[in-house]
Amino acid sequence: MTPAAFKAARLSLGLTAAQAAPLFGLGDPARIFNIEGANSAAVPAWHGLLMQSYIAGYRPADWPPHATPRYPIDNPRNLHDSGGTHHMRRHHNGND
Repeated sequence: MTPAAFKAARLSLGLTAAQAAPLFGLGDPARIFNIEGANSAAVPAWHGLLMQSYIAGYRPADWPPHATPRYPIDNPRNLHDSGGTHHMRRHHNGND
């Protein structure tokens, strides 16, 4: 998973960096920004796998109650992009 795909997935789940950090075993929200940063080579494999499980619908007991998804992800498999871009898009209902 690329850093851009990780960030897009986090935002699509409606998670702030502060909400996401403990879900990934990271105490400091700044570590989320480090993973998502332009200088980050790749997202650590287990963080990517965990993100994919959240996109697929898994919610741990400590999931933030106020996380509001921004938009659905078309296909969680698209998070495996290796070309530096992600393949996530918003679903448009014609009213946007």
